[in-house]
Amino acid sequence: MFFAHGGYDIISLEILMKKGVAKMFKDGFEDEFFDDEEHIINIAASSKFKHQDEHYNEAYKSWRSNPENKYTYNYVADKREHAYINGRGFLAQSPAVAERLALIKNMNIIGLALLAAIAIEIFGPALLVRITSLFGVSARYDVFGGTNASDGYILFADFFIKALSRLVPFFMIMRAMKMPRMVALPTTVTNKDMHWLGIHLVFINVPVSVFCLGIYEKTLTLFKINMWDEFFMLPENIFLRIAAFVLQAIFIPALNEILFRGAIMQPLRQFGDSFAILASSIISALMAKSIALFFFNLVVAFVVSYFVLRTGSVKTGIIMQIAFYMAVYGIYCIKVYLPNEIDEYVLTWLNLAMVLIGIIIIIVYMNFKRNLLTLQMQKTYIPTAEKLVYSISSVPLAIWMLCIFVCSLMSINFLD
Repeated sequence: MFFAHGGYDIISLEILMKKGVAKMFKDGFEDEFFDDEEHIINIAASSKFKHQDEHYNEAYKSWRSNPENKYTYNYVADKREHAYINGRGFLAQSPAVAERLALIKNMNIIGLALLAAIAIEIFGPALLVRITSLFGVSARYDVFGGTNASDGYILFADFFIKALSRLVPFFMIMRAMKMPRMVALPTTVTNKDMHWLGIHLVFINVPVSVFCLGIYEKTLTLFKINMWDEFFMLPENIFLRIAAFVLQAIFIPALNEILFRGAIMQPLRQFGDSFAILASSIISALMAKSIALFFFNLVVAFVVSYFVLRTGSVKTGIIMQIAFYMAVYGIYCIKVYLPNEIDEYVLTWLNLAMVLIGIIIIIVYMNFKRNLLTLQMQKTYIPTAEKLVYSISSVPLAIWMLCIFVCSLMSINFLD
């Protein structure tokens, strides 16, 4: 390594120091030149997430500092060191190169995990039908028509496949990245005010979303696309209906959060919280395999991701998603079971009441807590837009996105 300081050229100072002759050079320099802490860049050691507890920060720092882990962005260098590049001279090394390489590696393993998830969702139902038929269960599977069986079988088969498609990639990412549980699933709420504000925001989020969905539905109707077709499963049997509510409005949202706001978003925080929020939200919205509801799912995922980072806990995201799914489930039931002229009247007044309650709650919170919604972002060396481009360049992730697009086109339901 070459240095230039005070008019003298020092060749391979590190080697000279090892030989014990560096002392002869020190007398000719100022003391500050040998103050290492001032000149050392240590990305992992200097990173600290303000809205997380100390246990999380220590676990994250320890995980990132592991030299054997190729998925961590752990750049250490001396700002005084310059590398000679032919035709350009002595140039300082840039952390951006290490950040880009680590980002691509992260996206590769995330892409492989998501490919495993979509493989489970595509081939899982057919395989499950074959396995259950060995035990005398009557069920048939068609690529375009789906599973043809009893309501109970369809309900639990659907839940089993969705649960497996969330848990398998979760453990794949955890194992490949050697990520400790405390990093993947932080549960300590560091800001209880934001925790409860996020949950109460459902009162505004749901009616606003319903209003947007109403406009969105009318737009899709122009293209003869049915947005609400089989949005939720509503079996005839009352016990199955209760089971469907528990599985679809509680367990599935919780598993979604464990994967998207846990195993995917947490390691991506190495590259900045803004990028982690955006990337995990896009992946979450795409995972639903619905062109009709992509932007709706994206906004919900973005809001939930923000509150997870602001409160320091995945529990906030799980509770927010469950509350949101429950509200949407109730609205879907109103649209299914009530006549058209009545359901619009009921939904209008219900939305107005929820908006009013939500506004009152936010005013109360903001009156007592001034900077409640601010989120401190981490310093990074690559712009967020550039990181998104690098992410798409990951071959496994690009293949997964292509598969998602094809499945989304196949899942579109048209109006009669």
